[in-house]
Amino acid sequence: MSEHGDDVLIHTEAWWIRALEDALTPEEARQWAAHRARCADCQREWDAMRHVERWLQAPPAVPALPELFTAQTVARATQRLQRQRWWMSFAATLMVGLVTWFVLSSLGMAVVHLERLIQTLLIGWQPLLGSLTRALMGLSLVWRDVLPLVAGGIVGCVVLLMPNGVIATAMLVWLARRRAPAQSA
Repeated sequence: MSEHGDDVLIHTEAWWIRALEDALTPEEARQWAAHRARCADCQREWDAMRHVERWLQAPPAVPALPELFTAQTVARATQRLQRQRWWMSFAATLMVGLVTWFVLSSLGMAVVHLERLIQTLLIGWQPLLGSLTRALMGLSLVWRDVLPLVAGGIVGCVVLLMPNGVIATAMLVWLARRRAPAQSA
């Protein structure tokens, strides 16, 4: 190949990749070295790329840790964990105390109300029982007069308010007649 044709091939991306990966044949390596000797731009770029390649392949230096770093870190973590546990125990104890106080005070109020209810029932059962007895005696005396009114009210409610009662049937007939002219038009 001519020298100009080699220069065009050398300036391709594929050539540079093969050169970086050391995949050139011995003849190509000789041509590459000769070209870099003539072309300062290619030599400068080649040196920069090799420098970057070496930098990327070398592991970064790990900074040395102080002597007591691990012990101090573990001590701090342990202290923090102990503080968190103490605060969690304190909060849990406080919550249990508040809930216990609330439940006991509520139970106390319920006991007081229950005691008052029992006292009222024990004291007031005689007047209540007397009133109930008088009401039943009065109804037993007038039942013949009241029974037709109660029965009539029950029958009237059943007839008028049941789903198949008189009012429901009348409304369905009225709606059917109202829709009939609208559908025929």
